[in-house]
Amino acid sequence: MNVAYMTIEGDDIRKLGDILDQSISSYNTNSHIYRDGDTMMIMRECYYMRISSTLMSATILKFIGNNRVEIEQVVSGGKSGALMLSWGSENSEHRFMINNIMEICAENSWKVIKVNPEALRKSLKESMISKFKDKVSDIFN
Repeated sequence: MNVAYMTIEGDDIRKLGDILDQSISSYNTNSHIYRDGDTMMIMRECYYMRISSTLMSATILKFIGNNRVEIEQVVSGGKSGALMLSWGSENSEHRFMINNIMEICAENSWKVIKVNPEALRKSLKESMISKFKDKVSDIFN
């Protein structure tokens, strides 16, 4: 199980819930959205072919006033084999949701205050390039 956190600020931040709902609905995954007062929860279930397993994620948005939201994302499952390895499926789901939220924030001039773990700010492509550079530089050092 992996957990990620985000804090976002901006005018009329409550629109994030509706925009995220529309964005996620366009993907072919099983997702359920629950709302109650200042809290919104998005539950997604995705099948990952590379591990022949299903992964579940819960993204909880806690709105604080009209210009701040704290987001917690919990991803679990998607593990296979005797060692129960996720083969990156949990991180892929984190990156999918966090990058989706960050794109929405950029389009609406909202500021991403915090992302934890910080590495999730990078897209999958940026992350892989960075890892490759580190490995190559280790060879020559």
